[in-house]
Amino acid sequence: MPTINVVFLLLLFFLLVGTLAAPEESEIDPARVAEAAGGRLPRPLLTIASDGAIGLDGRALARRDLAEAVGGLRRPESAGAPTLYVLAARDLPAERLVALLAEASAAGARTTLVAMTGEAGRAPR
Repeated sequence: MPTINVVFLLLLFFLLVGTLAAPEESEIDPARVAEAAGGRLPRPLLTIASDGAIGLDGRALARRDLAEAVGGLRRPESAGAPTLYVLAARDLPAERLVALLAEASAAGARTTLVAMTGEAGRAPR
C-alpha cells in the first residue's frame, strides 16, 4: 500500500508543476547594436542591410557579383577556403540571411557571423 501513496503523490506533483498545453512559440529578440568601430571589425566583412543590400569591406556590392568577390578572396598560399565574416542588420529576414550565406558557401567561402553586443556597433541599414 505505501507504494501506491508514493506513486499517487508523484502523479499529483507532476500534474501540478507540469504544463498540459504546449508552450507558445517564443519570439527571438536579436541583439541590438549601435555605432561600430570599423577598425576593430574582422576582414573581409560582408555587411547585409535590412533591405538586402550587401557590401564587402565598406564597398557596395551587387548580389550577382558576390560569387566573384568571394573568389577574389582566395590566396594562393592558403590551401583552405577563405573565411568571410558576415554582419547582418538586426531586422534582416532570416530567409535572406540564409540565402546569402548559402551563396557565399557555394562560392567557396567559410562564413562566420559577427555579433556585436551592447553599444559596440551599428548594423548596416
